[in-house]
Amino acid sequence: MTEDKTRQARPPDSAYPITDHDCLHAKVCEGAVRVKAIDPAIGVTLAEKKEILGRSRSQGQSTKFWLKAVPRAIA
Repeated sequence: MTEDKTRQARPPDSAYPITDHDCLHAKVCEGAVRVKAIDPAIGVTLAEKKEILGRSRSQGQSTKFWLKAVPRAIA
């Protein structure tokens, strides 16, 4: 949890020449076991270091999801 707070507090680099948006499907216990999509956004800096830019959890990767996710990643 501390690592998340540190990552969120640091200022982002000015440029990420490579970004990757992926989807991992995981079983999550929310009263009952459900399959959720975990969507990390990873950027590679000019120094070739990978950084987690953000992540979200959703039911799946629908068109509505991508219409919300892409503008957040660009901003």
